[in-house]
Amino acid sequence: MTRIIFLLLLLLSLSTQAQIEWGPLQYNQQSESKHIGVVAEDEKNIYVLKLDYGFKAVRIWVLECVDKVTKGVLFSKALPTPHASSNEYDGFDEIIMVDTSLYMFKSVINSTNKTISCYALKINKQTGSHLETKEIYRTEVEEANSNLRYSITPNGKNLLITSAPFNSEKNKMKIVDGELNEVREVDFSTSNNKLKMKTFQVIIDDNNNVCVYAYHQDELYEENGYLILNKTNDRQPLFFKLRGHDRINSKTLSYIYDSKFISINNKFYLFSLFYYADPLQIDKYKSNGGDAYISMRTRGLSSITLNPENEGIINYKTNHFTKEQNIEVQGIKPNWTDSANVYLADKAFADKEGNIFLVAEARYSGLSYFYSYQTSSYGYYGAGSNTSYYAPGQSANLYKSDYLSVFKFDTSGKINWCRLIPKHQEHVVGQYLSYSFVEKNKSLYFIYNDNPRNRDDNTQTYYGPRTMESHKNAIGKITKISFNGDMQTKVFYYPTKSNQKIILKPLVSAHANQNNILIFGMRKNKFKWAEINPETFFDK
Repeated sequence: MTRIIFLLLLLLSLSTQAQIEWGPLQYNQQSESKHIGVVAEDEKNIYVLKLDYGFKAVRIWVLECVDKVTKGVLFSKALPTPHASSNEYDGFDEIIMVDTSLYMFKSVINSTNKTISCYALKINKQTGSHLETKEIYRTEVEEANSNLRYSITPNGKNLLITSAPFNSEKNKMKIVDGELNEVREVDFSTSNNKLKMKTFQVIIDDNNNVCVYAYHQDELYEENGYLILNKTNDRQPLFFKLRGHDRINSKTLSYIYDSKFISINNKFYLFSLFYYADPLQIDKYKSNGGDAYISMRTRGLSSITLNPENEGIINYKTNHFTKEQNIEVQGIKPNWTDSANVYLADKAFADKEGNIFLVAEARYSGLSYFYSYQTSSYGYYGAGSNTSYYAPGQSANLYKSDYLSVFKFDTSGKINWCRLIPKHQEHVVGQYLSYSFVEKNKSLYFIYNDNPRNRDDNTQTYYGPRTMESHKNAIGKITKISFNGDMQTKVFYYPTKSNQKIILKPLVSAHANQNNILIFGMRKNKFKWAEINPETFFDK
């Protein structure tokens, strides 16, 4: 009887949801493509990269152009991937829109003279054909597994190319415009050789100033790193050593787990999420070959603002989460367990008033073994809901995406508020997990898949939200967070509803017209998409 009442309430709540008008199908030759993503977009079209299967199941990367208005496919073109049989990603690095031109970038390593070159293939945006190929960058390398990294200016006009790992004595970065003409060469050779390191982030602003966030790999637990600024008109880079880690008590230090480095309004912002830990305990984990992060939990967030105009760090804020903020960030409530979420800084952007928003997600992946439920499988993931992908006895990566935390900062870097979106997702296909989001009329809207029993916050269990592990019956949820911190959550899509058996892929999305969002889904190994006006799902 209880089950019948539950189903009736669920159907009643779903009957009030707006109908989604899905666009036409895209044909997929043999089986579901687990990889699909939006690589570029302009005012009229979006460009989607997907992995299809050709003759004898050979992987083929296909670039498709979708009209935002009609939702029709303007072209579908296979990309040249000469080594696709050995590595599905081999053949090209990135597909990027630079100004108004679309390019496919490929890197080639010459082991004889130890150099790496970047070749750009211009793509005709009307047909998908390749117009020309041009070498635009070459530099020395020290390692056979070197690669290239690309950073686009916030306005999309210019592109920065650099090598990784980076050696400031040998390597120079290059900035090119939309026609691949050199804008300037970026030289860090006078930076006290501090860029001889394997881990760094590099970004560029609209004025072609370049900033690097870097630290020594061997000194990861002793320092917060460095910011090195190379301004457009200066030969000598500016070097900023960041503050050391804050000591919480006599035994505990805070350690950075993940950072987001971004250019907003021609200023550089570095957001770092950190946890507390006992250094002796860290060393114990390391000496035993274990993972030092297993029992850690994000405890705070620091924000740094660097202004190239006055050549200095203008704000440096360290926010140790208060008890109230921990409830928002971790989902710690009186009737819940003290969760051990470690967040990754995901997206950062600014509104017109200069307020900064940061979105962080608790996510990770690991190898899981699939057994039948008749077999003793304590400590492993059962085959139950994902038997359509892997049979018992097989193993695969299991992706997990947990809570979302959204932060708002004022112009000084102080946290105004933080809000938690409770979700717990796991699947062998990562694109069914995570979220899409769009900003519209001073509100943020987040779209994600959820367990159908999590109709609202009141249906969560003692341990938090029920796990979404089956894509076949997952409901689509949308959460609205206003710029003042007000928050609402609604079920906006139910896949098993009549004539709508589409499975959402939240990791694939694009902006449509008027700040709407274009979402993608899957039905019987074929793609569909729909334009969503997020405001229609909430009361005005």
